[in-house]
Amino acid sequence: MRQVLDPDSDDPAWSQRARARMALVRQENAELPADGLFLQAEGGGYRLWTFAGGRANNLLAKVLESVLGEKVTTSNLYVRFRAQAGASEVAIRQALDALREQNRPNQDDALRFAESCARGRLSKFEPCLPDRLAAAYMADVLTDAAGATEVVRGG
Repeated sequence: MRQVLDPDSDDPAWSQRARARMALVRQENAELPADGLFLQAEGGGYRLWTFAGGRANNLLAKVLESVLGEKVTTSNLYVRFRAQAGASEVAIRQALDALREQNRPNQDDALRFAESCARGRLSKFEPCLPDRLAAAYMADVLTDAAGATEVVRGG
């Protein structure tokens, strides 16, 4: 995702409108570093820019929320810390360091937290699956353990 913010990544197939919109997005995010994690203070908490995508950020947010407490939310580009989770920059950095040392988030985390990432039924066959297979299916569809681990390592 971060590559799209590179000014040299314009696709020749993009319309003039798409190019203009991307120029605006690039301008809005100009202060963000080209690589690594960037923890930014914002009103009422912090925002951790990951550019990892929704599935990796889903898992990372759930794992961090289990460590820091409520309230960690996500987008495709960042993880946001509010309330108890956003009370301390030091605590956020320590949590990330601990995850890095433990080589987490991992597949076990994906299986543990996948159901909490769901916003409804994913498949009409879901009720027919044994719990173990349902958890594996949700982990595969809703999380990206390798991507989340890579984000933490890259920080």
